[in-house]
Amino acid sequence: MRWVDIILLLLCSCSTTESFVTLIPVLTKFGCKYNERIVNVTYRIENENTITNQSLYFDIAFTRALKEMKFQIAYYGVSKNNEPALRVFERTVDVCTYVRRPSADRLVKRVYDHMAVNSRLPSVCPIAEKERFYIHDMRPAAIRIPGFLPESSFIFDTNYYSGVKFEPLTVCRFHGNLLTMTYYIVSKNGETMNRMFQRMVDLCTFAKHSGSDRLVQLVYVHIQKNNRFPTRCPLKEKEVFYIRNLRPAAIKIPGFLPESKFALDNNYHTGATSSPVVAARFYGKLVRVISTELKLNR
Repeated sequence: MRWVDIILLLLCSCSTTESFVTLIPVLTKFGCKYNERIVNVTYRIENENTITNQSLYFDIAFTRALKEMKFQIAYYGVSKNNEPALRVFERTVDVCTYVRRPSADRLVKRVYDHMAVNSRLPSVCPIAEKERFYIHDMRPAAIRIPGFLPESSFIFDTNYYSGVKFEPLTVCRFHGNLLTMTYYIVSKNGETMNRMFQRMVDLCTFAKHSGSDRLVQLVYVHIQKNNRFPTRCPLKEKEVFYIRNLRPAAIKIPGFLPESKFALDNNYHTGATSSPVVAARFYGKLVRVISTELKLNR
């Protein structure tokens, strides 16, 4: 039999870039409070330690009828130097009005529509006593993030209120990070590159939970061999690290990547504004190598 493998070959080449930025939210913690006189809420998160597969579940049961209800969202940017969170936006809508005209607020619609997938949410008013609603398998990574939001840690509030006095019904707060994740496929004529995937992780968090992203782990584990690389934070002044004898051909290549030329970016940033520290780009191609070694050894 023949042994077939795909290896990396690094080559010097140049090409133009066709790219875009994709942000995904990754939750680090969340919690909810609710008014027990009016509603009962149970909630949980599944696949908590993953990046792209986190999933939220909520079950809501009303113990009292409601004539009206308000829905409020608020987003805060959080810096890494423990400065107060900065509110980026806040929206409040009347749920009864919104379900009749959901396009009235495009920002709220982006959140509300995503919550409504695989869920049962209020669609008419008033809300009857003993009415039950649920939100199942809501995936943060699938939410389309507005382009004006910066790549940073965040706090996101989703709250429901009742009555003229805004009596709280449920108050939920989500903590997390907006991450970008880049691999490009280069056409044979070298004219354009199509991004296959992009990952950005918090290095301090990833060093403690390296299994949270298998794709990043493939690269990170290989970089660590025979090298001195950050394993904890903070990094000290005059700290020295090195990467030596890094063999591209030894990296396990994900099966979904085709044989082609490629460009691979490996970049490091720091601070809330993601100031560049190191930016490295590798050009090369994936080639299929056929070995008869197993046959010869028989």
